[in-house]
Amino acid sequence: MVGGAAGGVRWGMLRPTTLGLILVAGAATGCTDDGEAGLPLVASTVTGTYAGDDFVAVNGFVVMDQGRYLIGLGDGPLTCASATAPAPPAGTNAGISLATLDPGSYGSVFVNLYRNVGSFSGHGSNSGTVTITASTATSVTATVDWSDTDTDGKMYRLSGGFEVSRCP
Repeated sequence: MVGGAAGGVRWGMLRPTTLGLILVAGAATGCTDDGEAGLPLVASTVTGTYAGDDFVAVNGFVVMDQGRYLIGLGDGPLTCASATAPAPPAGTNAGISLATLDPGSYGSVFVNLYRNVGSFSGHGSNSGTVTITASTATSVTATVDWSDTDTDGKMYRLSGGFEVSRCP
């Protein structure tokens, strides 16, 4: 998938059937690098690979919008405002869409990696597995395991454990 611009699309408006195309387009207008520091992950061992380039997730959040949860993880300046801001954050980041945050294991989860370094691009698929081990009013603890290869043979991966703060 390639990124593009789409006006007014918010991360939380995404549905599983259309999430692949919309998340990439929506992230182009749904995140921000507003000069603020990112919201640090409470705990993380999440690493990823975007088209062969490795990154480590250091910031993240989880937010509910229009009936779906969006977990954002990455090395960019992600904050609770990222899901509705007008421009994408810098760096390499991931969006994970879930219908629930109840403890349990979930397969066929849509994971989208996107990069905003010089230009915007993204790649995602619904082949992820997320296991939520704890969910409270203030945070969610989980693991993610996802990988994919594009038609050019480039590798994409996101895996590890994390605890993200819940946005109000």
